[in-house]
Amino acid sequence: MELDANFGKLTFEGNFNYFFNNGKVNDNGWQMFENTFESFLQYHNRTGQELETSATLTYEMNKFNQIGASINFSNLPKNSSITKTESSFYDLDNKPDSLIISFNNQNIKKNALITSVFHVLKNKKNTLSSYFSFIDVKNLLNNKIDSYNGQFNSLNQNVLSNEKNQTYIINSDYEHNFNDNHKVEIGGRFTHFEGKYSLLNTNFQNIISDVQFNFKENVTALYAIYFFEKSNFNFSLGARYEYFFRNAAFNNVSDKPVRDGDFFSIVKHWL
Repeated sequence: MELDANFGKLTFEGNFNYFFNNGKVNDNGWQMFENTFESFLQYHNRTGQELETSATLTYEMNKFNQIGASINFSNLPKNSSITKTESSFYDLDNKPDSLIISFNNQNIKKNALITSVFHVLKNKKNTLSSYFSFIDVKNLLNNKIDSYNGQFNSLNQNVLSNEKNQTYIINSDYEHNFNDNHKVEIGGRFTHFEGKYSLLNTNFQNIISDVQFNFKENVTALYAIYFFEKSNFNFSLGARYEYFFRNAAFNNVSDKPVRDGDFFSIVKHWL
């Protein structure tokens, strides 16, 4: 669903989407091992919902200035899948050996929020665009596995994955047109990223299966590009400098922070 409205100097654009799925799939097959033959049946049941909405508000201050704000939100409130596997094992004489029934239950939740405010200053030869954005992402995965050999619970494992990321962006670009064939663009950007990730496991033999990982990074970038047209060709020459600070911790043990900077050349041509 879309909604657009114009109130003179004020413009609104909105969008709303809702998705739903519910499906069942059955499968069968077989595979041969060294001393065993397996025949299996699988039953898949998946249900899911997804909500996505966005809105943008723009205001024309005058013929040179424009300001605005936007928001985008997406959510997976319920996304689950259940797989049941019935595995029949036979020996080399084709005699039944065992029957193992397994259940794989997976639940996923996701949230993403993107907000931004922007300003555009523009006249005949000059354009200055600036914006600030905030991005927040959360992902949660819960996966439970159970296997039964007769009445005996032979496997009972659970994986819980939790991820949280936040990003802040400040960006500004300036463009000057000398004429129809020549223009220059300069800009700067600062990005701060902070992420936390955890993986918790139950009934795993690997002693390092549990993981906690924290990551922080700051990136500052400056660039300049010169555009020009010659005959039927367009060219661009420029350079970009990036400086970053990075710090990470694995299982609460911090690595040595890393700082570095570098130049990148920008050379392009096209028809």
